[in-house]
Amino acid sequence: MTSAAAFRELAKHSLDLAIYAWPISVVLVTLALVALFYGNPLAQAQFRRGLRIILPTYAFPLAMIIVGTLLRYDWIAHPTWTEPPDWHGAVLSGVLILHAIAIITVTLVLKGLRMRSAAIILPGFWLSLSSGFVAGIAIAGVGP
Repeated sequence: MTSAAAFRELAKHSLDLAIYAWPISVVLVTLALVALFYGNPLAQAQFRRGLRIILPTYAFPLAMIIVGTLLRYDWIAHPTWTEPPDWHGAVLSGVLILHAIAIITVTLVLKGLRMRSAAIILPGFWLSLSSGFVAGIAIAGVGP
């Protein structure tokens, strides 16, 4: 399988997982939309400046898929399966930890907008979790 095909498969399965757990996805997206539009925060200059810090955190799910694509298990899966190196999982976990640190940093930096920023950031973290799960399966060699 080519890297582009593996990337498409991982992205598809990541979104499938987020859709499969639709109650969580609906709650998080609803909270984000309420935080984004309730009380017209887009009219505040502070909030618009804060969006420049918030929106880049949505690149982390894409980074999880890229890591899963680059470190996927490409050998024959059965019967000669061998365990991939531990550092593959460490790299994937590192991206997830960096995303958590970015979320904490953004919510601490945006004084006065902490609840709104947290509500807007959480759907991206949910996508990182679902992407990380699928990427981990691909790295272990038992999935797409």
